[in-house]
Amino acid sequence: MRVVDVRDIPDNAILGRTVSNDSGVVLLYAGSEITEDIVKKLVENNIHTVWISVKSKEADTFSAEAIESDILECVTHALKTRIRFNDDTEMKTVSDHAFKTIRNLITNKHVRNCMVSVKRRSIDIYSHMINVAILSVVIGIKMDLSEEELDHIGLGALFHDIGMCDLETNYNNIEIENASSQDKMIYRRHVIEGYEMIHNHEWIPEKVKLIVLSHHEREDGSGYPFHKKSERIPIEVKIVAICDYFDELVNGIGYKRRKVHEVVEYIRTVGAYLFDYDVVTKIISNIAWFPNGCQVLTSDGDIAEVVSQNKGLPDRPIIRLLQDSMGNPYKENITKDLTEFLTVFIMDTVE
Repeated sequence: MRVVDVRDIPDNAILGRTVSNDSGVVLLYAGSEITEDIVKKLVENNIHTVWISVKSKEADTFSAEAIESDILECVTHALKTRIRFNDDTEMKTVSDHAFKTIRNLITNKHVRNCMVSVKRRSIDIYSHMINVAILSVVIGIKMDLSEEELDHIGLGALFHDIGMCDLETNYNNIEIENASSQDKMIYRRHVIEGYEMIHNHEWIPEKVKLIVLSHHEREDGSGYPFHKKSERIPIEVKIVAICDYFDELVNGIGYKRRKVHEVVEYIRTVGAYLFDYDVVTKIISNIAWFPNGCQVLTSDGDIAEVVSQNKGLPDRPIIRLLQDSMGNPYKENITKDLTEFLTVFIMDTVE
C-alpha cells in the first residue's frame, strides 16, 4: 500500500484507507475500486493524495469481511470526528453502545450480503447509508430508545436508500426540486422501489420496511410518498428522516453540497416545521458543527484548527491559531477557547 497523487492513480487501483473531507465527512471507504468518477469526486473535494493498493481482486474488495471492516472503521471515525460528547464517560458509554449495535447488525449474513450488493452498484449510496445509520443510532441512544428500537433504526438506515442504487437520474450536488418533473418523479420513486425490494423478506422487521418507505415523510405533511403528518410517523422513522436529510445536504445527494455548520443552521430554520422538534434538538446539540481537526476562518482573519469542543456550545470550540490575517504562520502554540474570547467568531471552514 502506498500514497499517490490522485492524478497518478494507476488502473485497477483499490483505495487503501478511508477518505474523509476537512469536515470529517466520509467520502469513500477503504476497499473501493477507484474509477474515473471517483477520481473526479476526490478532485472536487480537494483531496490531493490517497492510499492505494494495486490488487484489484473483487473477492477482496466486496467480501463480507471487507464490508464489515468498512462499516466498523466508519463507526470509529464518525464517533471521533462528527459527534459531540459532554465528557469522557458519556463518550465511552455512547460509543460502546453504538459500536455494539452496528456490529450486531452487520454480523447478520443477510445484512452483509445486502451491503455487498449496494457497494457493487453505487459507492456514493453505500457511503451515505452507512453515515446515516451511525448518526441515527447515536441519536437513538441519546434519546434513550430501547434495544429493539435501536436495531430497527440502524437496520432501517442501512437499507433506507437501497431503491436509489440503480437510478439513472443525476442526483449528485444538484437541487432535485429544480429538476424536470420526470426526473423528480423518478427520484422520488426510490422509496417505493426500495420498499418493493425488501417487503417480501420475512427476516426484515416491519418497522424497518416502514423506514425505507417513509423516510421522506415530513411533520407538516409536505413529504412523500403518502404525505403523512407527525402523528402518523413513528419515532424510528423521524430519526432516520432527519439524519438522512443531514447527510444528503452535507454530501450533496439530491441537494447542493453544503458545509456541516451551514447544514446545522439550515436545519435550525427549516427543521421547525419539517422535522420532530425533539429530534432536531438532539441533532443540533450532538453534531460537531466544526469537527476536531478541521480548519476555520475567524472574525479576526486568523486561520485556525479546531482542537476540542465545549459542552453545550457547538459553535464555540477551542481552536489553535495557525496563520494570521496577513498570511503569516504563528510561531508559538496559541490556543483560544471561544467561550472566553466572546468577540471572536468562526466565520467559515477552510477547504
